[in-house]
Amino acid sequence: MLISLVNHRELIDRGLTRDDGDDLQVYYHANGQYPAQIDRVLSGLGTKSATVQFRLQASFSANTVDDSSYFLMLGNAVSGSAMDNPDHVYAFHDDFSNSVLKKEWMTNNFGKWSVQKRRLLGDTMQGSIKDHMEIGLYVKSGFTWKDIEVEMDLMETGTKSSAPGPFLRVSNVDHRK
Repeated sequence: MLISLVNHRELIDRGLTRDDGDDLQVYYHANGQYPAQIDRVLSGLGTKSATVQFRLQASFSANTVDDSSYFLMLGNAVSGSAMDNPDHVYAFHDDFSNSVLKKEWMTNNFGKWSVQKRRLLGDTMQGSIKDHMEIGLYVKSGFTWKDIEVEMDLMETGTKSSAPGPFLRVSNVDHRK
């Protein structure tokens, strides 16, 4: 994935782009092909350090030169709607907009998990406790990922005892090791 910083505030002030960012689009131009729009994710709109994130369309080879390129189009140069599906940008993304967990999520007998109103809810004190660990929900893919960014808002509720909080393991999913 590539991340590009954009001074979106200046572009808006100069009348070159819209506040909502819908006219900021990323295109990929492969060797000898017509440029094609690709999905992107925007954040920090209206600031001097807005980010545009997009997935690489082809691997970079060491010591090689090719004619492919990426470019950002904005304002009146844009035609059509922006492609902004995070599932096409990130290796794994879930905003919990569906009441059913995505197939990439795995659960076990530690806790009870559900999705309600775009929130993942977990009762981690349900089920049996083994070795004082409660890994109850995890992503079954990603063992080959080299760069991971996790963003979450966490709110603990209830009066029961609770597990210590989120637990992120990126190399060995066996909690005994």
